[in-house]
Amino acid sequence: MTYNKNSRKILYIPLFHFIAILVMLLVNFSFSGNISKAQIILPFAQEKMFSTQNPINTFEALPPALPGDKYDLVFMKLELELDPLVHYVKGKVKFFIVPHEDADSISLQLHDSLQVENVSYHGNLLNYSRPGIHALIINFPEILLEGELDSLEIIYQGDPPNYLGENSLFTGFHLGKPTLWTLSEPYGAFTWFPCKITLDDKIDSTDISILFPLGYKAATIGMPVKSDTLGSWVKSLWKHRYPVASYLIGVAVGDYQTYIEEAPTKYGTIKIYNYVYSGDINQQQNATAGLFPVYALYSELFGPYPFLEEKYGHLECGMGGGMEHQTLTFAGPFNHHILSHELAHS
Repeated sequence: MTYNKNSRKILYIPLFHFIAILVMLLVNFSFSGNISKAQIILPFAQEKMFSTQNPINTFEALPPALPGDKYDLVFMKLELELDPLVHYVKGKVKFFIVPHEDADSISLQLHDSLQVENVSYHGNLLNYSRPGIHALIINFPEILLEGELDSLEIIYQGDPPNYLGENSLFTGFHLGKPTLWTLSEPYGAFTWFPCKITLDDKIDSTDISILFPLGYKAATIGMPVKSDTLGSWVKSLWKHRYPVASYLIGVAVGDYQTYIEEAPTKYGTIKIYNYVYSGDINQQQNATAGLFPVYALYSELFGPYPFLEEKYGHLECGMGGGMEHQTLTFAGPFNHHILSHELAHS
C-alpha cells in the first residue's frame, strides 16, 4: 500500500513492503537507466505511514484474540446495499465455517457503531451478544462439532466509522458525481462487515454481491459474473475462488467506465479489468498501458501472477495513494510508481 497523507506521520515498513520498494526501484531503473536520490527517498516517504494522534491507530495493532475464534472461515457470501450518496451500509453475510474444536459459540469482529438485525442458524434465530471491543459473540443451541462444516447468517446495517479518512467506507464526489469506496488495511474490515480480522485465517472462497442505484457501476475482488436491473437498482455479483484476508477485500460504487486489457507473460495472459471515472478515461488508459513491461518483469522475478485464473485490475478512487486489494488495486493517482508498487504487492 502507498500513502500520501497529512503531517504528524511516522514511518512503518514491514519486511514485505521493504521488498516491494526494492522491486519498485528496480522497475524505475529498468525504464530510466538511472536512479536519482529523489527516486530512492520518495518510496520511503510514501510507504505505510500513520499519525501518532490518529484514532485509527487502534486498527494498526493486532486485535486481541476473542474466545470462540478457533474455527476456519471456508466460504463467505457477502450481500451489500450501497448508495454513493449515503454514508451507510446494509449487509447480509453467510459464513461457512469448520470448528477446530467442539464449541457452542463463536466470535467475530464487528464495529460497535454497526447494528446487528439478527443472526440465524439453519433458519432459526440465534442469541448473540455485543460485549464491547467491537466483538460479536454468537451462541448456538447445539454443539458445533470439530471438523464439521456448518454455517450461519448475519444481517446488519449502520454508518461505518470514518476516522480521519482511514480504514472504513468513504463517500465523496469526483467531477460533481458521487463516489463510494472502502479501505481496510490492515485491521479495518470490521468497520463495514463482520469478519475475523486476524491475518492467519484467510477466507477460502467468496461470493460478493452489491445492490446499488441505477446509473452507477460497482466493483470488487474476483470475477464479475452477472448484473441484474431491479427497478431503479442494479445487483451485481462477483466470485473469488482464492483464499483472501479480510483487509484485502474492497468494494466501490461510482460513475465508472470500464475497459479490459490483456498482458502476455511467460506463464500466460493476465486479464486486467479497469474501472475509471468517466471524465478520466483517456488519461488513465495511458497510465495502465504503461504497466505492460512490468507484468513481464515481475513474472520473470517472482513467477506467475498468483490469480491468473481470474483477473488483475485497477479502480480509481479518492485515496491519496494506492491499495493492493486482491485482484483489484484501488488508487487515486494512476502514476507509474503507485501502480507498479501495488502490482508488486499482488
